[in-house]
Amino acid sequence: MRKFVVLILIIFFALGNFGAAETRQTNVNLPILMYHRIFDGGHTSRYIITPKQLEEDLIALKKAGYTAVLPSEVVKFAEGKDTLPARPIMLTFDDGHYNNLLYALPLFKNYDFKGVVNVIGKFCQYASTSGNNGNAASSYLTWDEVKELKNSGLFEIGAHTYNMHDYKPRFGIKKLDSETDDEYRAALKRDDDRLKTVLKDKAGIDISNIIAFAYPFGAYYKDSMDLISELSYKVIFTTNATVNYIRAGNPETLLNLGRFNRESHWTSEQMLEAITGK
Repeated sequence: MRKFVVLILIIFFALGNFGAAETRQTNVNLPILMYHRIFDGGHTSRYIITPKQLEEDLIALKKAGYTAVLPSEVVKFAEGKDTLPARPIMLTFDDGHYNNLLYALPLFKNYDFKGVVNVIGKFCQYASTSGNNGNAASSYLTWDEVKELKNSGLFEIGAHTYNMHDYKPRFGIKKLDSETDDEYRAALKRDDDRLKTVLKDKAGIDISNIIAFAYPFGAYYKDSMDLISELSYKVIFTTNATVNYIRAGNPETLLNLGRFNRESHWTSEQMLEAITGK
């Protein structure tokens, strides 16, 4: 009788382990939303939405069962070290506008969301030294405000270059016709070193935690993905409007992530339709 009970227990635990293996999370679909300015001042632009629109988005996403995730969490999943929620979503804010702190942070606290702000170093430096800060319509984050966002635990800080968010002499980080490959690589590294230095020195951010990079204007060169990943970035954001398929144990899937621009004329329902394809 005792042998029979032991046999039953062995079969039970074996079946339990088999079931766990069968249901282990191996891949997820990850939509990413791209925001810019959050402001209610009568400006018309596809890159400006109101605080009310952002709040309605968060309510709609929560109602649809989405859970916000950070780049570091997605990296752990892609490296096979952790799991993600059943229906993850990532919220990104490009450029580093002061109104992201003013409006998005309180809403994120209230609705239990989190995201990433991809800052432009030159703009943060200007806001910190010029006295042009604290303006909801036009200011960028100062270094102290970048630190405040990071210390909230609700935002990670990503890179949007130090001084390559411009149309000239190059368009974003695209290679100049006059540059050799070595010169291009050196230019990217100089700019990246400068950004990481000020984020460390001025905002107190550990360089190892700066893992996300967003292409300015969505523009890139044929070798950009390889060169940016060589700069220790594990997550690279494009502006390609597509849902990402992330595989556990395959971190390379994070080096070309699509994002949906949150168009200002959309309702929150239309935003959901865009990211679900329905």
